Amino acid sequence: MNSAAQEGRVVRTQFGPACRISRFKPAGHAEEVHLFIEPGEDGSFEEQLEQIVSVYHQALDRLGLARHTAVFRRCFVSDAANQLEAVMASPLGPGTSAAEAAAVSCIEQPPLCFRKLALMAYHVSDVQPEDKTLVPMTGAGPHARTLVLEREQRAMLWTAQMTSEPQDARALHCTDQTTKLFTVYSDFLRSQGANLLGQSVRTWVFVHDVDRYYMDMVDARREYFVKEGLTPETHYIVSTGIEGRTAEPGSLVTLDAVAERGLAEGQLVFIDRLDHLNRTDEYGVTFERAARLDHAERSHVWLSGTASIDSAGRVLHEGDVLGQVERTIENVSVLLAEGRASLDDVAAMIVYLRDGADAERVTALLDRLSPTLPFITVRAPVCRPTWLVEIEAVAIVPNDDSRWPRF
Repeated sequence: MNSAAQEGRVVRTQFGPACRISRFKPAGHAEEVHLFIEPGEDGSFEEQLEQIVSVYHQALDRLGLARHTAVFRRCFVSDAANQLEAVMASPLGPGTSAAEAAAVSCIEQPPLCFRKLALMAYHVSDVQPEDKTLVPMTGAGPHARTLVLEREQRAMLWTAQMTSEPQDARALHCTDQTTKLFTVYSDFLRSQGANLLGQSVRTWVFVHDVDRYYMDMVDARREYFVKEGLTPETHYIVSTGIEGRTAEPGSLVTLDAVAERGLAEGQLVFIDRLDHLNRTDEYGVTFERAARLDHAERSHVWLSGTASIDSAGRVLHEGDVLGQVERTIENVSVLLAEGRASLDDVAAMIVYLRDGADAERVTALLDRLSPTLPFITVRAPVCRPTWLVEIEAVAIVPNDDSRWPRF
C-alpha cells in the first residue's frame, strides 16, 4: 500500500469493503491520510464500535502509520445521548496522553450504511507525540478540546466538540449559545497568538433542529463576526452549517473548527464562482464558499457545505434528489477548479441527506461519477427544507511556491 502514495497526487485505496482511504504524499514530505470506516456487520453499538476500532488499527498498521500520527477524528453516531460517552472513552476518543491525543468530534448524524456509527479519521505521517498538546476548551462543554499541533514556526489548531455547558443548555437560547461558543473560540485563538480574522480556515456548526434554529444561529454568528471585524471585504470563513446533535438535549449548537497560527498574508485565498453560486451575504449568511490554503509543496482546497443552488441563490431541482446531486457536484467541481483542483484531488467528502431513504441511489450515482471517491453519507437535514442534499469536501494538490512554509 505504501508505494502507491508516492505519486504526489491523491491516491485512493480500500482496506476491505468498509474502509475507504485517501493518501497524499509529495516526494520527501509528510503524508496525509484520510480514512472512512463503517462496521462490516450489524450488532450492538459496542460490537460495532469494536469492529471499527479493529479495522482502523489494522488499516494504520497496513499503511505503516503509528497511532500517534492521529490529528482529528469524527464519529457519526445514530444516538448521541446513549453513545457519545462510550465513543469518548474508547480508543477513538481524544486519549489521555500525547501519544494518543487527537481532536475528536462525536455528532449525531446517523451514517447511511444503516449502522450505529461510522468513523472519519485524519493522520499526518511525521507527527510525533511531542508535537501535540491537547487543550481543554473551558466553558464549551465537557469534551471540548483543541489539538495544538506544532509545525515549523506555526501551529495547526484542530478544535472539536465545543457545545454548551449543561447549565447554559438549559438557560440560554440558540442565539446566546452561538455567541458564547464563538466567544470562547475567539478567546482561545487569541491565547494562541491567532484570531478569527486571517487564521481561521474552516468551521462546522451543527444545529439541533436546523429547520427551527438555523436562522437564529446565522443571526448570532453574523453579529459576532461584525464585532470581530469580519466583513464581505475581509472575507468570512469556510463553513458547514447543518443538522447535528450532541448528548445534551438542550445544547442547540456544536462547533468544530480548524485554524492555523502563523499564516502569512496571501497564503489563504478565498474562492467563489459567481456564475454558479451567489455570495452568501446576499441572503444574510456569513461564510465563504471555498478557500485554498497554500504551503510550499501542497495546497488544500476547503469547500463549504455546497448544495443545488444557482447564481441567484435559488434552489434547483426541487423534489429531485438525483438532479440536486448532479448540480451540487457541478458546483463543487467549478469551485475546485478555481482552486486548481478537481474531483480526482478530493481527499475527503461528506454527503448530507435530508431523507435517508435516498442514500442508496445517491451513493450509486456518486460511485458512477467517481468510483474511488472517499466519502461518507449521513442523515443531516440541510438549512433549507427544499435542499435534499449538501456536500462538503477537501482536496489536496501539489504546489511549488517557496514563499510559503512547508506543510
